[in-house]
Amino acid sequence: MIKGTGGMGWRCALLAASLLTGCALGGTPAPRSAIHDLDGVPVAAFNSTVLRHIEVRGPSWLNGPAMAYRLRYQASSERRVYALNRWAAPPPELVQQALGRGLGSARGQPGACSLKVGLEEFIQEFDAPEQSRVVLQAQLTLLGPDGLQLARRREALAAPAAPDPAGGVAGYRQVVAELAGRVDGWLGSLEQAGQPDLDLKARCGP
Repeated sequence: MIKGTGGMGWRCALLAASLLTGCALGGTPAPRSAIHDLDGVPVAAFNSTVLRHIEVRGPSWLNGPAMAYRLRYQASSERRVYALNRWAAPPPELVQQALGRGLGSARGQPGACSLKVGLEEFIQEFDAPEQSRVVLQAQLTLLGPDGLQLARRREALAAPAAPDPAGGVAGYRQVVAELAGRVDGWLGSLEQAGQPDLDLKARCGP
């Protein structure tokens, strides 16, 4: 039991004060705050020639800079956020920027169709204190020049991540790059499908 007037109590008080002022015993720096983005995501140029624009939207809980995580081993229904780490922009905006790099580096004249990405989940999940993964779930909708739906697909991706915010960011970069590859592959398969009611080259061509 710690007594407030004893020596142990004073040592605990000094430790608490040092942590609050950003210092730690033994010269170890206190945790620092950090702002993260998805710069450096290895998004290859899209081979598909049907797209002109990509728009990514998300639900209200993803429309802020919070970096979310979930402790599945303890309270799976709770959505928590890191106190000292956050995104530079809401996740839908960061994902749109990353996918746009692949579209912007595509060869040839852009097409006339657009892709709407409904970002449903973007979170780091802990199955155990030292075991985590990042999860990305999205609904892909290909829209024609008139705004009508041409095709739809759902993607659910996950990647292992070190159990900390920096590890989560590395995992997010991996799944976003994989999402870009799947988008490009999906669009390419639609172009080659040869379905009379889904002639993308005629409907979405430049």
